[in-house]
Amino acid sequence: MVSTTGIRLNGSSKDDNDHETLVIDPEESGFAFCKTARKPYDAVVCAILIRTAELNPGLEISSDGEWDAEDEWSVGKALYTTALGYMPKLKGLAQ
Repeated sequence: MVSTTGIRLNGSSKDDNDHETLVIDPEESGFAFCKTARKPYDAVVCAILIRTAELNPGLEISSDGEWDAEDEWSVGKALYTTALGYMPKLKGLAQ
């Protein structure tokens, strides 16, 4: 059965910018991950994870990157702010 809910962001590209696909499926439970290797779609993945965590308070988002590091989550936070018009409410991520 194919899920009609959730988010799937294809990490494939026709050049060297591809990496892993992001899949958020509320019908699935357990640990999941998506490595972006800071490819161009990293900002989109980060913004989606921030919003998903804000809308689902019991959901834990963790990262190998530092939440307050200038070059890690900053692009995702900036995209989130541009798209929604306000700064993310999250104060950090699990490490």
